[in-house]
Amino acid sequence: MAFKPYLVKFFIFCFAPMAKHFISPEAIEIVSRNVRKYRTDKGVSMETLADLIGIEYTVIARLETKKSNPSISVVYAIAKALDISPSLLLSDIA
Repeated sequence: MAFKPYLVKFFIFCFAPMAKHFISPEAIEIVSRNVRKYRTDKGVSMETLADLIGIEYTVIARLETKKSNPSISVVYAIAKALDISPSLLLSDIA
């Protein structure tokens, strides 16, 4: 069963404004700091990390400079590429 276009527009109109409330600057700061820490500890460049997980270099750069909110899939892929637990990227260990 396909969604009707007017229902999709309705849900976007009603729920998209709420999405901004789910973005946590603190969480972005923690993930950003941890990605950079573990990446540099392993001696991996941003370009190499991006190649390992099949994304653009700019995704890693924007993540590390706190200009984007990574999806859980990207966090998981980064952790797997760095051979660490995803929980380490989400932990406030500083």
